[in-house]
Amino acid sequence: MTNRRKLLIALGAIGLTVAVLCCAATIAIVRWAIRPSAEDVVDDYLSARRSHDIAAAQRLSCHRLAMDWLDQISGTFEVVDWDIKDSQTHERSADVQARVTYRVLGFAHSGEVDFTLVKEDDDWRVCGMRTVS
Repeated sequence: MTNRRKLLIALGAIGLTVAVLCCAATIAIVRWAIRPSAEDVVDDYLSARRSHDIAAAQRLSCHRLAMDWLDQISGTFEVVDWDIKDSQTHERSADVQARVTYRVLGFAHSGEVDFTLVKEDDDWRVCGMRTVS
């Protein structure tokens, strides 16, 4: 094999390595840029609850909230509608306020609900909620 051929092979390998690294960096940047906000996660959580998709609601919940609690209230609590009002986001936590209409044991209620979110594995998770009014 000639020196020129060796040089072309080496340059091709370097070019391929650079192309792969550029693709990987682009994918990482795009994934970071389209990561759901805390408000998006609350919206998705409430949508999952409205459609009675407990598995999706659990995926959007932190480990402290997720398992037994959602299963226990799934038959008594039904989300009807909501409107995200405000949010405050910090590095590892967020608070999202929403006006939520829901039914408990068949009786309709509407009120402000504060959702507390934390970051787990760099994704927002609903970790608590409380009715304000």
